[in-house]
Amino acid sequence: LSMSDEAENEVPHHELMAKAEANGVRARLDYHLLRQVLPVFRRLRLKHGAMRLFVPVGTDSLNAPESLARLIALLEEARDVAPGIVLEIAHEGLGLLSASGIEGLARLGRLGTTMALARVSLTGLDLMALRQLGVRFLDIDSRTFEQ
Repeated sequence: LSMSDEAENEVPHHELMAKAEANGVRARLDYHLLRQVLPVFRRLRLKHGAMRLFVPVGTDSLNAPESLARLIALLEEARDVAPGIVLEIAHEGLGLLSASGIEGLARLGRLGTTMALARVSLTGLDLMALRQLGVRFLDIDSRTFEQ
């Protein structure tokens, strides 16, 4: 997801999401993005049943009960494709989740939704704990493997 600024320059996804978080609209943007991609993803899965779709989600969407409920409602309506959805959160955001946010991850996992961690730091990485949260994909910068 990206947007254009007043000068018709593209605002990259990561910058757009950072601004949305800073302005308190990230949860609404996450909902909008998921709502827009589900119908397209449904059509793609008809041709490629094993396809996965990575959808970035902010910690605000998981921590706020009403935002989480909206995401869950969307995924419950889309049970036929929910197992192909991979919700991607930033690794540093995992530590910002409240107890209800962690429970939200568990609820999403019960719907068949898989999790991915983006920008993973290998320091203190607990793979077993991540597996219990439904994390199946890690985005690791290959330059950190030597460290």
